[in-house]
Amino acid sequence: MKILPLICPSSTAIDLTGPATAWGPMPDHEVQLVGGTKALMKSDMRLQSIATHDFSEGCVEPIAVFVPGGPSCKCRLRRSKTRFH
Repeated sequence: MKILPLICPSSTAIDLTGPATAWGPMPDHEVQLVGGTKALMKSDMRLQSIATHDFSEGCVEPIAVFVPGGPSCKCRLRRSKTRFH
């Protein structure tokens, strides 16, 4: 079971860590951080994350996709051609 948070620079940290904490105890799940690039990104609170996948890679059969708050994530998602299968 794949859970895909879409991360961007300056995204709201609690919007990423809160859902990840809630899904953490679930068995047989995998969190794949998806971003525009696999570069280091800092959240609004300077929490650093690195995407494990970028938008060009196929994100196959996610059970959940979520976008943390923050202006850059919504803009980048609209410009990307990400498709989930």
